[in-house]
Amino acid sequence: MNYKKINHCRLCKSKKLLKIFDLSKTPIGNNLLKKNQIKKKIDKYPLGVNQCSNCGHHQLSVSVNKKLLYAKNYTYLTSISPVFREYLDSYSKYIAKKIKLDQKDLVIEIGSNDGTLLKSFKKNIGCKILGIDPSKEPSKIAKKNNINVINSFFSFELAKKIKKKYNSPKLITTHNTFAHVENIHDFFKGIEYLSDDNTQIVIEIGYWLKVMKNYWFDTIYHEHHDYYSLKPLVKFFHQYNYNIIDFKITKPQGGSLMIFLRKNNKNIIYTKIKKQILKEISFGLYNINNYKKINDKLKYVRNSFINKLTYYKKRGFKIDAYGSPTKAVTLLSFLKIPKNIIRFIYEDNKLKCNLYNPYNNIPIIHSSKILQNDPDVIIILAWNFYRSIFINLKKKYKRKIVFIVPLPKPFIIT
Repeated sequence: MNYKKINHCRLCKSKKLLKIFDLSKTPIGNNLLKKNQIKKKIDKYPLGVNQCSNCGHHQLSVSVNKKLLYAKNYTYLTSISPVFREYLDSYSKYIAKKIKLDQKDLVIEIGSNDGTLLKSFKKNIGCKILGIDPSKEPSKIAKKNNINVINSFFSFELAKKIKKKYNSPKLITTHNTFAHVENIHDFFKGIEYLSDDNTQIVIEIGYWLKVMKNYWFDTIYHEHHDYYSLKPLVKFFHQYNYNIIDFKITKPQGGSLMIFLRKNNKNIIYTKIKKQILKEISFGLYNINNYKKINDKLKYVRNSFINKLTYYKKRGFKIDAYGSPTKAVTLLSFLKIPKNIIRFIYEDNKLKCNLYNPYNNIPIIHSSKILQNDPDVIIILAWNFYRSIFINLKKKYKRKIVFIVPLPKPFIIT
């Protein structure tokens, strides 16, 4: 079987798990189809979220085989979004100044994708760089750009080999990768082994508080095993004698949590961290009864979106979509958009073009073809970048197009 049920909390190992969301069986978000696959039966896997009653952590109910998720069909490229490129470039400058990076220092990025961030470190600071990433195509692109990459899953065993060859780095950084890890304890043991007392660890992750406040349910997909918040993470890192010494909330992925870790034998919880944990508790992030209200709200979002779509379809409008992020499959599946409503999905990433979204086999074509297809309505599936997408299209096309942004609640831009 290509997936297994997760019976214990991935952070504290408690078996006291309660289901809070069930999004039914869904295709793998990054498993885009070739033309000869669209008539075959598409594999779907359970997609639900459980809450740990012991530490409050949120995680998927099942784990899909990681080779299905990353090694073969992984097509996400960091460099495609100009917003995210700019963000990572500014991050490299910010962290270099914060920890006083210089040319002799080593920076290791876990989940380096196509090397966009490491390229910025190389350009802006001139320091030594090393990336680790299991996906084949993004790693090939990084290597073509002279980025030193190990094409593998990061683990404790790999960490031992890296330390033997490179010693401890000044910085270990990972962005939107921590939630993808199959064995989080082995993964962090590897980070711990690689580090010395001078190593700064920076982990950026999707923030469950932001997700729930804004109903960003489409960030729930099979590649994301975990949905993190501060309260459970403080306890998790204390197991390894690490403290969260600082955090900041970042914007590019809708709302992420950047945490700064350092080795410390004293299990301290700093005042800033305590205040943010109180905000999580006050919102009801760990209150199981709160999720019934959120589920009701999600149904409202779905009905509101379908009503808007039906309005335009009945009037003969040509409806397309823009952006094919992994989360688009969750979004389309949950919204239950009928077949033949969306004609095409436009995409900037050439690796995804001429493939088909596994939900309703919608063809994905390059964004340069928008003008010739003459859509009346465009649903922005990559909603976290809707502003830059809208501004870019507005410059190129002089005719009226209605844009629908589906989340946090559906709204129209014309």
